[in-house]
This record gives sequence, structure tokens and C-alpha cells, in this order.
Amino acid sequence: MLLVAIQPFLVQVEHSGRHAEGLRRGGFLVSVEVDDASYETAHDILDDEGSIDIDEGADTWRKEDWNAQGSNELCRTPATIAMQV
Repeated sequence: MLLVAIQPFLVQVEHSGRHAEGLRRGGFLVSVEVDDASYETAHDILDDEGSIDIDEGADTWRKEDWNAQGSNELCRTPATIAMQV
């Protein structure tokens, strides 16, 4: 349930399964807040250090029969569980 703790920091909660899968595969979730002037520098640093595009990663994982719904199970909170009952 690690992702439950960090889910408020994710930009698109509906894509949290992608983030959960990246973490399950040994990745890291890095969040950086920069101003417009520093954006390109921050992006270049992350790119140089081997960051992946989460959308490209998800596309690759789907080719391996990955199912985002399964990863979304890691993101369930007591509130969403109660809503499903």
C-alpha cells in the first residue's frame, strides 16, 4: 500500500497503476518542483540519469501482457474499497 501514501503527489491518479507497476519493477518515483526557467535543466538531469517515460514504459509492459488493473489494486485506499462494496 505504499502507493496509497504517495498517491496525492501523483499528477494523474487514474494512471497510478503505471506508477505502481514501475515501482513493482524496481523503479523509483521522483517528484521535482521547479520554476519554468529551471524545467529544461531538471528534465535533462533526470533524462541523463536514466529516467523513463512512464507512458512508454506502460506501452512496453502491455506488450508483455501487463494489466494496469492489477497494478491499480496496489493503489486502493479504504475509501475506494468501501465504495466498491
